[in-house]
Amino acid sequence: FEVWLEMATDQIGSIQDLMSEPLADNVAEIIPQLTAAEAWNARANTLLAESNAFLDIAEYEGIMTISRDLIALERAATLAAMVANQRKHRDILQGLVDSIKNRLILGESIIKSARETQRHVQ
Repeated sequence: FEVWLEMATDQIGSIQDLMSEPLADNVAEIIPQLTAAEAWNARANTLLAESNAFLDIAEYEGIMTISRDLIALERAATLAAMVANQRKHRDILQGLVDSIKNRLILGESIIKSARETQRHVQ
């Protein structure tokens, strides 16, 4: 996981930087922003899938090492602590994937609305 995370960190940072920029008010400026978001969409989903796989593996490995003498609540809390780092990065990626999806939907709606307004003005 740590090797993957080191590789993915720069890409995650690039996606976070992209998503931190608000959509422009001008439709002509929105299109390049949507193009950039779309370009990262597939990679973000791939990173999310990889992150989910690492979380699944960490949970399995954790379950195998937790003492059976603990009560269920203690086992659950121990497992949660063991995989906290994997879950944190998975949650970050899930948020970015959702943000990209929402940005694309919002941007398309803004463009459609602007085009309809322009058509009515002409």
